[in-house]
Amino acid sequence: MLALKALISIALIWFLLNKIDFTTLGARLGTGSVLPLTAGIIVGVLIIVVSALRWWGIHYRLRAPVPFVFSIPATMECFTLNLLLPGSVGGDVVRAARASRLCGRTREAIMAVLLKRGSNLAALTIMCIAALPFLDIPTASRNIDIAVFVLSLIGIAGVTAVYLAPPLLGRTRLNKLRLVREIVRIGFILRRILHLPRAVCEIAALSFFVQALNIVMLWVAALAVTQETLPLFTLVIATTFGLLGSALPVTFGGIGVREGAVAWVLVETGLDQNTAIMIAVVYGALVLSQAIPGLFVWAFGRLPPLVGAKTG
Repeated sequence: MLALKALISIALIWFLLNKIDFTTLGARLGTGSVLPLTAGIIVGVLIIVVSALRWWGIHYRLRAPVPFVFSIPATMECFTLNLLLPGSVGGDVVRAARASRLCGRTREAIMAVLLKRGSNLAALTIMCIAALPFLDIPTASRNIDIAVFVLSLIGIAGVTAVYLAPPLLGRTRLNKLRLVREIVRIGFILRRILHLPRAVCEIAALSFFVQALNIVMLWVAALAVTQETLPLFTLVIATTFGLLGSALPVTFGGIGVREGAVAWVLVETGLDQNTAIMIAVVYGALVLSQAIPGLFVWAFGRLPPLVGAKTG
């Protein structure tokens, strides 16, 4: 399976790179692109910091606090593993395992991952739906309308299922199974959070801020390639599909899928294919640069062990 995902990653990247005119790309990425690319790397670091603050806040709201000084290096490691492992979830699993060693509450550590993932999905979906009516590019394809509609249905169905599953499963014979009981307990933890307006607002605000920073990263990638700004609502939808595509467990860290989804949206909204792919590849490189801080954490930092005695 890992070999297959590696082959898919390589195939997608090869396909995208094969469509690029590297002479043109080299000419465009001249000295004028240094500032946008540097800004993109800084934005990537800021995304990690804000994500760490959100994750720390979620643990606090779940009454399973972890030290704030642990949240930033743990989030750096999380980003690195999410970008290098299939499915973009390996880092979340490791961070939850480390957090459970610190707070001694495994269910809450798992719930923090689900809340982080769910809030990202909700923020992306809402931003995408809100941007769609303003996508006033004459050449825009109806394919985007259909894709956003399907995305919205999946998001609504997912949130509804998560909210209704605990009480429904708890009344069935399936509740006798240990796995189902754990799912029900975790689900009730989520419902407890959703009934706290202040907690919901805090998580939502930080989630929207994180996604706004992701949009800025795509904007600076486009600025580096074209020296021009793309329409805001095009950037919103392209970023949404890129990030959601990267979550599919078909390649390592979403490599290839993320860039392909971004390029598809840009082409559908009227950009020429060569430029769209160049922007997507530069954006993908900026996203991958977020793995660098985690490498420094591994080399020089100290994190709680995944196994052994509880620390903290």
